[in-house]
Amino acid sequence: MIRFEVVIYDRLDQPLEFDNFLNIGDKSCRYMLDALMIQEWIVFHWYGEDFKYRGSTGVHWREERRIDSKDIIRRAEKCFEIGGWNERSGNNSDSKNERIFNRVKSKFIKMFPMEY
Repeated sequence: MIRFEVVIYDRLDQPLEFDNFLNIGDKSCRYMLDALMIQEWIVFHWYGEDFKYRGSTGVHWREERRIDSKDIIRRAEKCFEIGGWNERSGNNSDSKNERIFNRVKSKFIKMFPMEY
């Protein structure tokens, strides 16, 4: 599991803050995590309340951030493997993986709540 804390300063006095968790064992999340290790830009697409596209913003993802991302992702992979929930062990069903992820995520949120 990898947690991202995101702060968007849409209003300086009350920025939008949220966290997002990616499951290292989920294939769709893996695509995003793999991209973080190599891409030079992170692009945000903005939509209005009417769900109409309003524009995009790119944030330069510097080389040192890509290196840091790779290190964090590799450590998460090792934890995932140590837990015995990898494809080689035969213990990795999608539903079991999702149940474990949700349990770990809930415990993590309780232990380390975001400080707003």
